[in-house]
Amino acid sequence: AIQAAYDNASEDTQSEIVGAVFGDVIDAMTAAQARGAPLGPEAIRDLIRSTFGGIDPMGAMMGMEGDDEEDSDDSGEWLTDDGEDPEEDEEDEEDDEKEDDEEEDEVDEEEVLATGPKRRRMLRRPQTGVSSGSGGQNPVSEEATPQSTFKAAVKQLEHDTGGCYLPLARVELPSDVKEITASWVLASAKHLLVPRMVGNVAVKLSGQIKQTTINWMGGGTSLGNTVWNQYMLPHVSQSRKFLSQQKWHEAFRHLLGMHLFAVWSGGDWIQDQEVYCDYPIFSGWFMHYGDAWRQLLGQSDEDLGLALEGGIPGGYRETLKESLARWERQTNGLLRDTFDEFREDESKARVRIFTSEENSDDDDEEEEEEDEESDDDRNEGDDGDE
Repeated sequence: AIQAAYDNASEDTQSEIVGAVFGDVIDAMTAAQARGAPLGPEAIRDLIRSTFGGIDPMGAMMGMEGDDEEDSDDSGEWLTDDGEDPEEDEEDEEDDEKEDDEEEDEVDEEEVLATGPKRRRMLRRPQTGVSSGSGGQNPVSEEATPQSTFKAAVKQLEHDTGGCYLPLARVELPSDVKEITASWVLASAKHLLVPRMVGNVAVKLSGQIKQTTINWMGGGTSLGNTVWNQYMLPHVSQSRKFLSQQKWHEAFRHLLGMHLFAVWSGGDWIQDQEVYCDYPIFSGWFMHYGDAWRQLLGQSDEDLGLALEGGIPGGYRETLKESLARWERQTNGLLRDTFDEFREDESKARVRIFTSEENSDDDDEEEEEEDEESDDDRNEGDDGDE
């Protein structure tokens, strides 16, 4: 009942629901403390489980426990109006469970949620966009919004293609919801459409790193260290292992998840960290990451699922390569300007998915010459002013 109300609520009401639910956890903790019960991490976790009837909500919300690999936990900002994400509700089992819950706990416009020692009143917004039992169609209700219609169109596209839609640019939504169809989604913005098992796991990995970044309470350097040690280093190793076993989809999931986060983060995790103090490990990550992508891109579109039927003509190889090449250029510039001075006798830290070491060195020399010329021009200007 809580999940059904949450899914159909506005953003403000969703916040109220979360506050109400965890208010009950706080009540339980206060009562336990009054009884003199210990409140260590495990005890608090047990209290949460008991409050939610045996469910571990923290694990479920963060996608850390109790989730199949097919599920996704997307934290990306897709839409221009309110940043809502298209729903990732692919599993028939989850749909059946939600339908059962809704049948058992039907509610009207005002629904009373009993979630522990106190009962709190919540307003439930009628669901818009896709109606259940539509036979795969996406009828637009009178209350449909561009956002809900976009979600429905994405869901229909993913249903028809067996893929996972990953936008690489912000989507400008038209005001007329009738224009928003699966075909419109394909033409609206640069995106990838990859096999569901690849995309969902990649989005989940990217979302976990994003949530770690967003919720971090410490400093930037400690966050950078955590991103490297908890995610980037282990997942590159995992990707290389899968590649050695010729498990292309498994390797694709990890590499794509890291790429989605790297594009989203803007390079802060590279610039502010202490991993570079062990320069061979630092530079080795970029070498292994580039090698892994090169090996993966050496496989066919059929093996990787880059040309799903129902996607854009010609498939998504060039779109993926363009996104990787842009990140490679930006990252190599950051590495050259920030970390080359620390390398001593070690090789330069560079991403080499599309550029060879010779070409990369030539680019570095050209950029250094341009920088020197710019400095000379500025000096001449200063002399003239004097």
